[in-house]
Amino acid sequence: LNSLHHEAIVRYHAFSVDRDILRPYLAMEFVEGDSLAKIAKQQPLPVESVLLLARRLALGFHTAHERGIIHRDVSPDNIILPRNDVREAKIIDFGIARSTAQNAQTVIGGGFAGKHNYVSPEQLGLYGGEVTGRSDTYSLGLVLVEALLGKPLDMGGSQVEIVEKRRTVPNLDCIDPRIRPLIVNMLQPDPADRPSSMLVVANWNGAAPAGAQTATGSRGRQTSDAAKRGVNGNGTRRSWLYAMLAVLGLAGGSAAAYYADFFWGLVKPDPQRKVEEMARYIQSTGTGECLATLPRTLTQTAALVESFAGKDLPFKTLNDGFLKTFGFEPDIRAWLLTENQCPFATFLAKAKIEPAVNVKIELGATRLRSGQYLTGTVDLPPGKTIEILQMSDDGMVENITGIMHTAGQKAFNLKVVRPEVHGELPYEKPQMIIAIVSPAPLASLRSLKLTGADKIFPALAAEIATKGQTIGIAVKGFNIY
Repeated sequence: LNSLHHEAIVRYHAFSVDRDILRPYLAMEFVEGDSLAKIAKQQPLPVESVLLLARRLALGFHTAHERGIIHRDVSPDNIILPRNDVREAKIIDFGIARSTAQNAQTVIGGGFAGKHNYVSPEQLGLYGGEVTGRSDTYSLGLVLVEALLGKPLDMGGSQVEIVEKRRTVPNLDCIDPRIRPLIVNMLQPDPADRPSSMLVVANWNGAAPAGAQTATGSRGRQTSDAAKRGVNGNGTRRSWLYAMLAVLGLAGGSAAAYYADFFWGLVKPDPQRKVEEMARYIQSTGTGECLATLPRTLTQTAALVESFAGKDLPFKTLNDGFLKTFGFEPDIRAWLLTENQCPFATFLAKAKIEPAVNVKIELGATRLRSGQYLTGTVDLPPGKTIEILQMSDDGMVENITGIMHTAGQKAFNLKVVRPEVHGELPYEKPQMIIAIVSPAPLASLRSLKLTGADKIFPALAAEIATKGQTIGIAVKGFNIY
């Protein structure tokens, strides 16, 4: 989960299978600190801190919601405050999060999830029972109340009582009037009456009910006080403009905003240049033995990266360096290669590769027993030549394009076998399906029989360099045990 404001969300770095103990593992960011529940119980937070907390958390949830992820278990226990600082608050435990994709469910299904005291009305079946991002908004409202009071509102009880307490807005007379209108808006029983998105919550400035906030003014500029102060990410660089305008005598009232926008339009960084700088930075980190990093999808506020490495995956170095340079963390998809597969990483690091490849590989399973059949499809980009390879853990590469059926996409049904080696530990062996897209046929692939990666990828690199071609690469991994 990444964007300009992803830093409020705990990072998930990699998912793989440990070769020694044969167990799946999830590598994620380590966050040290107490929960908001514990801190608020010791001492309620001042309203100024809660306003900062509301903005940070709302931006984090907005990032998740933009990607179709609803947390569904928002509670003070799932908010961590490193060094007791609300400006560093982290949202944890997306374990029962649900995708908004059609028919998507979590491991516990699409029904009720979360803690009863913080659950939204629609999670209990009220108002049509459709759980959207506004459900997280309701739960966050109850979290903010607890931060202010040092104790939760009484929203629990029997099943009947829990439902009845969500038919009306709870009594909020005890809440500081500087934040009460926002929380009233967030705790509306009907989701349609709540803020339209978490971004509205984040940009709330106390001047009007949260639901009435607008994103742009008549001239297309952000008009909230927060935006005028530059808290949308450009504030630090805009501050010198206001200082300059003050010297010129133009910093009063609406004139300052007008001229600042005018000058900012002249000096703001070129978006395409920033994307190109990001791509160069990502590729420069992929230098080393059995190491390659590929920029996939890059925008001003998000970066999808694929990293291929033979030993220690370099996601930590890449992640921290990218954050320091560009102000947000990339989304890194890591692939662990065997020693025999390393020539593929060397090839990726040197070849001219198109960042965004319009190729989609789907596999029926990513973990199979030896002797089972791997099924899948590869969508074909129009007007391109595509070759599909299978690379095994021993580095042997085979062109499987010819066995596929062509009907708008290539489908395959491939028997996979793991040769048994005497005395070898029975760990899972990583395999890869590789799609290579090129403007014209590549002779080194068309005539390819079962060949070692140490021979085919140098030959492919030489052919591409001779022809001056830029190719596209798509990869999907699976394991045989």
